[in-house]
Amino acid sequence: MDDVKYALLRGYSEYLGFEYYRDELTERELRLAEYLYYNKYNRPEWVFGREFISVEIPRELLE
Repeated sequence: MDDVKYALLRGYSEYLGFEYYRDELTERELRLAEYLYYNKYNRPEWVFGREFISVEIPRELLE
């Protein structure tokens, strides 16, 4: 499976002309991901519905 992932990354980067690198998520990125998980992506409306869900992200998560 890892070979497939890397082949896709290489293909996209060559086609779209960008370089990628693997890194760890920052503390800010982890907090934002957790917020979005609990306030958007784990909600029944998102999982089972077909509607757009707008979520206002607190300013402190964006700074």
